[in-house]
Amino acid sequence: FFFQAEDGIRDSVASRGLGDVYKRQIYQHCKMAQEPDPRKESERSALEEKPDEITLYWEHLNFSVPNKDKSKSSGSASQGGDAKGAIQGSAQDKSSSEASGQPAQVKTVLTNLTGIARPKEIIGLLGPSGAGKTVLLNVFSDRLYAPAGAVYERKVTINNGQELTRDLFGKIGAYVMQDDVLLETLTPKECLTFSANMRLQCSQKEKDAKVQKVISSLKLENCINTLVGNVLKKGISGGERKRTSIGVEIVTDPSLIILDELTSGLDSFTAWTIVKVMRDIAHSGKTIMCIVHQPSTDIFNLFDRIYLLAAGQEVYQGKKDDLYGYFEKIGKPIPQYTNPADQLIKLMHAKENPTKEDTEDQNKLFQSYNVELRGQIEASIPAEKEKALPLNNERLEKYRASNFVLQFKELMLRSFRNLVRNTTFTRVRVGQIVILGILLDILFWNKSTYNEGDVRDKNGAFFFICTAQFMLAIQSVLLTFPLERGLFLREQANRMYGVLPYYLTKSFVELPYQLVMPFLFSLIIYWAINFRNDAESYFLFLAALLLLVFFGNSLGTLVSSMFSNVRAAFAVVPVSSNQQSFPQVIVLPLMLFAGYMSNVNSIVFWLRWLQYISPIRYTLEIFFRTEYREIDFITNNSPLNPYPVTAYNYTIGSGYCFLIMALIAVGTRVLAYFFLKLQTLNTQSAYLNSNSHNPVSYTHLTLPTSDLVQISVVAVSLKKK
Repeated sequence: FFFQAEDGIRDSVASRGLGDVYKRQIYQHCKMAQEPDPRKESERSALEEKPDEITLYWEHLNFSVPNKDKSKSSGSASQGGDAKGAIQGSAQDKSSSEASGQPAQVKTVLTNLTGIARPKEIIGLLGPSGAGKTVLLNVFSDRLYAPAGAVYERKVTINNGQELTRDLFGKIGAYVMQDDVLLETLTPKECLTFSANMRLQCSQKEKDAKVQKVISSLKLENCINTLVGNVLKKGISGGERKRTSIGVEIVTDPSLIILDELTSGLDSFTAWTIVKVMRDIAHSGKTIMCIVHQPSTDIFNLFDRIYLLAAGQEVYQGKKDDLYGYFEKIGKPIPQYTNPADQLIKLMHAKENPTKEDTEDQNKLFQSYNVELRGQIEASIPAEKEKALPLNNERLEKYRASNFVLQFKELMLRSFRNLVRNTTFTRVRVGQIVILGILLDILFWNKSTYNEGDVRDKNGAFFFICTAQFMLAIQSVLLTFPLERGLFLREQANRMYGVLPYYLTKSFVELPYQLVMPFLFSLIIYWAINFRNDAESYFLFLAALLLLVFFGNSLGTLVSSMFSNVRAAFAVVPVSSNQQSFPQVIVLPLMLFAGYMSNVNSIVFWLRWLQYISPIRYTLEIFFRTEYREIDFITNNSPLNPYPVTAYNYTIGSGYCFLIMALIAVGTRVLAYFFLKLQTLNTQSAYLNSNSHNPVSYTHLTLPTSDLVQISVVAVSLKKK
């Protein structure tokens, strides 16, 4: 500032005092800085719009599930913690089971929880594994899945008593889960822009301004154009990935933010940096609660309030500075020069085989809270509600879900970016087609139409072409939905888009492969094998091949939408020889009943109907009718070389074969959509309850698109190393 004023000072110092000159220059610059720039009014209004301040209340929360298998539940608790709902039983459960001598019939997850979270505060939710921390966050966001026989009592409100439903939470809140589920082929800026475009109803200029604000707040400037990356392709660091995940959720400028396992997998400094950023955001008027696993002393000191849970019950709730005096008062002082978080976790952790003294110590923590703090918390909630202001409904309209056209547009843009940048997958598919075509050329080179042996060879070539292209089409999309299940369900929960635009996007993005790959394959093999050399025959051959690939792609999409488990999807279709799978009950019958291995008339009548759902059977009939002309076999009459169409009893006709295949393929597509919709409804809540669901890692997955794909992926991995 003073360098800018230097020229003016030099001119005026001779006639006026130095102090007056400085005062005048400072006044002028300050006045200029305060004057608004009319060109930036819209951007400033987008950035400086004050959001609603949210006060969160939860009253008498209870959640318990049937304890059907005690040994299994305990095993799950040791591995998955509270994320899977396998929560250690409360002291009441243990005492009742000890008194009766039988295992507890129910497992208590949350017991009579009541509390309050205020704006401009960051609350640290701490507790041992299995304390119910993640379950509590799912209750806040209204995403808890209550299984059959469960007892679930929920009363969560905000401000002046308005119920916090899942739909309302999607407008005012953000839930950052433990797993950083991001598309590896996008950059952080693209991830944030996608989230803003899907969830905000404002001008593009305002959306871009909000994205830039989040980038600055989370210190992402140095990596905004770097790909997120995965295990095969190096991308942004772990801390940058975590901050990007946070940014995707808070780009809507939510007033309420809850975060699960905020610092897991990060080094101490990166973890401290992220918590410090969230604290600064909280002090700007947000209400933030986060679970932190084993926080350091520096991180612990960043929290304004502490909320402690053990075995689904409250141990402490209040200001961080009051915590030391409280535990000293109840006879559990925290030693000096130690990490208070470590001491608290050790104090609350239940032993595997607790003694009577251990149980009494834990019960004392619960009883002390009920006597000292519960009454104060419950009494403060009505007073807080009376003075709280209602929500601004006009502002909430900006955060409703986007329309279908915008959803489809953004999803298509993201999918094509993923397609273009994922070059390994494209190279592998082209390599499959080229190598397979060359092998066919070598094996079936220049076959005649009228020679008996060559006709049989051509028939074999037709059958191999059908089965190979059909299987490749299925396997190319078999993992489409299972691999993206985590990302899809999370974005669904955040109200970004519906099932239909997502499904249509996945269907349309495969169209280039469905058109180019069969065309390339036909160019390699058609004239080398010496199929009928005229334009009509070639284009009929190509049309049948395209329709077969579309049918296979539709069936693969159906299987992919039916199964959320990768192994289950593998079991439905034949995979490479080194895969262990159950008998393939869908695809193999379609091959067996195609009429080539066994004449359709020789099949028992009660199984003969299966030929009419086999796309290979229809494609073979089209190929035979296109390649062979009955007049040719009459002119070159030979009893050992009958007309193939008649010999295989293919009597439907090419036109009807095209029509039936198209109808079945379209019907399969429609059925796949409904299965995906059904799976979404059935599994979304269960998935959101689980913290341990990780996207399938390519290092632990053998892709089922033949040994060539596996070799290619290994080669890429070795090249990277």
